[in-house]
Amino acid sequence: MKRRLSLRTLLVVVLVMALSVVVHAQVVIRHMGNWDAFDPNSDIVAEAIEKVTGYQVEYSMLPVENMNEVLSLRVSNVGAYDSLKLNSQQYNMLTAQKALLPLDDLLEKYGQRILEVIKEETWEAAKVDGKIYGVPEVPPAPNVNHVILARKDILDELNLAVPETVDEFYDVLKTIRKEKNMLPLAMAQHNFALSVVTSGFGIYHAWMEVDGAITHQVEHPKMKEYVEFMAKLYEENLIDQDFPVNATQHVVEKFTSGRAAMIPFAWWQAPAVLAALEQNVPGSEWVVIPPLKDESGNRGIEVDGGILWFVGIPQGAKNVEDVVKWWNAKLELDNHKYIALGDEGVHYYEENGAYFPILPVFEDERNMANWYLTGVDQELYPTYWASRVRKNAHMSKVYDAMQELRQWGSVNPVAWAPALPTVSKYTQSLNLLTQDNLVNFIAGGDDVRNYGDFVDAWRASGGQESTVEVNNWYQSR
Repeated sequence: MKRRLSLRTLLVVVLVMALSVVVHAQVVIRHMGNWDAFDPNSDIVAEAIEKVTGYQVEYSMLPVENMNEVLSLRVSNVGAYDSLKLNSQQYNMLTAQKALLPLDDLLEKYGQRILEVIKEETWEAAKVDGKIYGVPEVPPAPNVNHVILARKDILDELNLAVPETVDEFYDVLKTIRKEKNMLPLAMAQHNFALSVVTSGFGIYHAWMEVDGAITHQVEHPKMKEYVEFMAKLYEENLIDQDFPVNATQHVVEKFTSGRAAMIPFAWWQAPAVLAALEQNVPGSEWVVIPPLKDESGNRGIEVDGGILWFVGIPQGAKNVEDVVKWWNAKLELDNHKYIALGDEGVHYYEENGAYFPILPVFEDERNMANWYLTGVDQELYPTYWASRVRKNAHMSKVYDAMQELRQWGSVNPVAWAPALPTVSKYTQSLNLLTQDNLVNFIAGGDDVRNYGDFVDAWRASGGQESTVEVNNWYQSR
C-alpha cells in the first residue's frame, strides 16, 4: 500500500510539474531595450536566460536615433510590450505620462530576491510619489564614459602635445588642418555639448551648482562662451561641416578611414572602432584628450552616479506577474552569475576574488550579457562586471586610460534625485529645444548674439519650472 501511495504521489508530482512547464511555456514575455549593434533574439545569452528561468522572451530594441519619440509611440500601443528597460530620461518621461504600472505589490509577492539585492537608498531614489515604477540599476563603478579620442601618431608627427587648455585645443586643431589637410574633429549632432571642451568653461554636466544653487548648463554663465568657441571652430572648418546632420556611424567611419584626427568617444566603442582603425590605417595610435582646464586651472568630467537604468512594466501589459517572476529568477544567486559570466572554466576563471574572461569564448558568448540585465545585485555584480572590460585588448586599454581621468571626476548633483514630475514632464522637449538651438548656433544658422533669446525660450518652455523643482529638492535633502 505504501509503495502504491508513493508511486501515485510521484505520478501526481510529475503531472503537476509537467502542467506547470506547459503553462510556463505558453507565456511569451515581450521585452524592449535600447539600441545596440546585435540581434538580442539570436544571441546565446537569450538562450541562457530561458534555460535558467524557463521563460520564453521576444526581444526588441529602440532605434539609435529619435529613441524617446519612438518609445512614446510604441508604448501608446497598449499591450504590445510586457517589460521595458529604460534610461533615466525615459523613465522620467514615462512616469510623467502615467505609462508605467506601480510595482510595489508585485515586488512584494513575486520579487523578494529583487528587493533583497538592491539597496534601500537606491529604491528611495527610484520612487515617484512614494511608489516604485521601475527596478533601478546603478552603475557598477564611478566610470568616466565619454572623452575625445585623438590620433597620437598624428600629434607626434606634428610635434604636438596633448592639449590641456581651450587655447591649446584650438591650436592643435588648427595645426592639423593646416599641416595634414584632414578633418581635425568629426562629431555628430548630439555631440553639441562636448564634455571635454565644456570643462574648459567650468561646465561638467547638465546640472551644476553655481553660487549655492543648481543651474542647468543652458543658463550657466559660461555656456554662451562655449557656444561661441564651437561656432568659431565650425566657421574655420576645424570641426565637421556635416556636424548638423551626422549620426554616430558617420563620425566613426570618418575616423576609422583615416579622414578625421579626433572623435567623441565612449570606451565601449573600442573593440569595433579601434580594430577598424588598426586595419584601415596601419601604424595608427590613439590617445585620450583629458578634460580641458578653465581660466583658473580647474577641470572636471562627469562620472557615473545615481541610477543608470530602470526596468518597468507598461500599462496594459498582458503578462504582469510573469514579468516580475522572470526578473526575480534572473537575480537568483547562481542565475545572476551564470547570465553575467557563463560557466567557470569555460567562459571565465577566478583569481584572488576577481573574475577574468577566457577568450575568445567569453566575448563570443557573454559579450552582450549586460544588455539583458533587468536589475543587478549591488554587492556582487560589480565584481562580475569588471571582467567585461578585460574581454577585449582594445577595450581594456582605452577603459584604463579613461579611468585615469577619475581624478577630476564629478557627479551630477541631481544624479540621486528621485523622479521629479516637472523635470520629467519637460526633459524630452527641453533637450530637443537645446539640441536644435545649439547645433544651429554652432553651425552658423543663428547668430550667437541671440543666445539670450534662446535661454528665454528655454525658461518659458519648462526650464524655469524645472530649475525651481530641482532646487527645492536639492535644498530639502
